[in-house]
Amino acid sequence: MFSKFDLGNESESGKLMMAIMHRPGDELRRLNENNLDQLLFDEIPDINSTKKSHDIFTEYLRAHGTKVLYVKPLLLETLIHSTAACHMLIEGIIENSFYNTNHDHEDLIMALYQWLLTRTPEQLVEDVITGVACTTTELGDSGYAATILAMHDRNNEFIIPPLPNLLFTRDAFSVIEKNVFIWHMAKLARQNEPLIFRVIFQYHPQLSTSGLKIVEWETRKNDQEYLTIEGGDLAYYGQGILLIGCGERTNRSSIEALARTGLFRQVIAIVIPPQRDYMHLDTVLSTVGKHAFTLHGLLANQMDIFTIETRD
Repeated sequence: MFSKFDLGNESESGKLMMAIMHRPGDELRRLNENNLDQLLFDEIPDINSTKKSHDIFTEYLRAHGTKVLYVKPLLLETLIHSTAACHMLIEGIIENSFYNTNHDHEDLIMALYQWLLTRTPEQLVEDVITGVACTTTELGDSGYAATILAMHDRNNEFIIPPLPNLLFTRDAFSVIEKNVFIWHMAKLARQNEPLIFRVIFQYHPQLSTSGLKIVEWETRKNDQEYLTIEGGDLAYYGQGILLIGCGERTNRSSIEALARTGLFRQVIAIVIPPQRDYMHLDTVLSTVGKHAFTLHGLLANQMDIFTIETRD
C-alpha cells in the first residue's frame, strides 16, 4: 500500500501524494434538532449531497495523482491485525466516556467495558464511528446491555457518541516531517477521533512500520489548563517553522508544550478570536503556495502574533 511512498510532510505547499479521509456515513444520520449543539453542527446536512460532494473531491484528488486512504478500512485492518489495538480502542472509549467522570457510574462503565469486549473488529469500527444508542436494538439483550440500559442517563441518548465531525480528519492528527502528532480535541463530542488515529498509527500493520514516529508532545504541570490542539489550527511552513492558531480550539499551554518538544525552529502563534466563526486558523489563513497565503481581510489588523524561538 505504501511501498512507493516516502511518508512524511515537509510543508503545507507542494504536491499532495497521499491523504487519509473519511467518507461521510451513518454517523451523520444521528444528527437531530436536539443534539446539533452537542455534536457541533449548525444544521442537519443532507447525507446524499454530502457524500456526492465528498466523492467528487476524492475523485479529483485521485485524478491528480493523490492516493486516498479511508479511515474505516484502515481502522478495521488495524483491529484485525492486533489484539492490542482492540484493547487500546476499547480502553480509550471507556476513558473518554461521558460516564467516566465520577464514581456513581462505575457499574455502568464496567458493563460497557465488558460489552465492548464481546464485539468483533467490524462491530468496534461501527461502534466508535457511528456511535451506539442506549436502546435494546443497538445494545442487545445481554446482561451487560441490561445494566447499561438500567443505569444510563435518560438525557443522554448515546452510550458511545457518534463522530459526525470525523469528516474533518485533519483536526485529530498532523504529520509533520516524519512525526505524527495526535492532538487533544477541545470538545467532548470529538474525543474519540484522536483515539482512532492513535490506534491506526501505532498498530496498523504497514503504517506502524512506515518510519513515522508518534510524538508524545503533552507535557503538563498540575497547574496548567487542559491541553488542547486541533489540526485545523496548524500550518507547517517547512524548515522547522510552524504557524499555529491560538483561539477557541487550541490554547496557549498546548502551544508552549509543543514548542518544548524541540522539533521546531520557530513556533509562530497567531491569536484569533475565540469564537465559533473563527474556530481554526484555517478559517482565516490558508497556504496557497510556497510563499503565499490567503488571509481573512477583516481580521488582518486585529490578530496578535507571538514567535517562540526554540533553536538556532
